[in-house]
Amino acid sequence: MNGAVAIYDPGGDRVVVLDGSAPLRNEVWAFALGDTSGWTLLHPAGTPPAPRDNYHAVYDPNRRRMLMFSGYADHGI
Repeated sequence: MNGAVAIYDPGGDRVVVLDGSAPLRNEVWAFALGDTSGWTLLHPAGTPPAPRDNYHAVYDPNRRRMLMFSGYADHGI
């Protein structure tokens, strides 16, 4: 995935991936590490971030959320 970022969620023992490079692919997926359930499409609350490239993400353990920052607007969409 071009324009994707991932974080590790230790509380859920999963990897969470955001592909925020285009509105049609602005999806959040989780991959469970401790069982065999595999990939799950998540439906986070709130407004999705604007499409961007070259962005970064960190994990906020206090609120169990991904924080996305930096990058630049993807005008190629």
